[in-house]
Amino acid sequence: MPITVRTGTALRNLLGERQELPAEGGTVGEILKHLGIVERLCDDRGKVRRHFNIHVNDGEEIRLLQDLDTPVNDGDTVTILSAIAGGVSIFGQDDIFFPEKL
Repeated sequence: MPITVRTGTALRNLLGERQELPAEGGTVGEILKHLGIVERLCDDRGKVRRHFNIHVNDGEEIRLLQDLDTPVNDGDTVTILSAIAGGVSIFGQDDIFFPEKL
């Protein structure tokens, strides 16, 4: 049973416009190499770029585990997400309600 790689809509282009794809490998790094996307997700030092988050089986982010050496097993799921931040508030300070007591 292969490992399943999933991504959100923002990164669907990494997987050929698919949100889920089977892959093979014994570590997260091997999977990324197998899919041919390691260069897009990692910097020139071989570390996952800070604006990507990769999780195994909905667990901890791999930076908190063994990074690209995090092991995976048949049937596991690797999820690649884009760390999206920012935006603009459409409300002014006077438009926001702050209750006096919670």
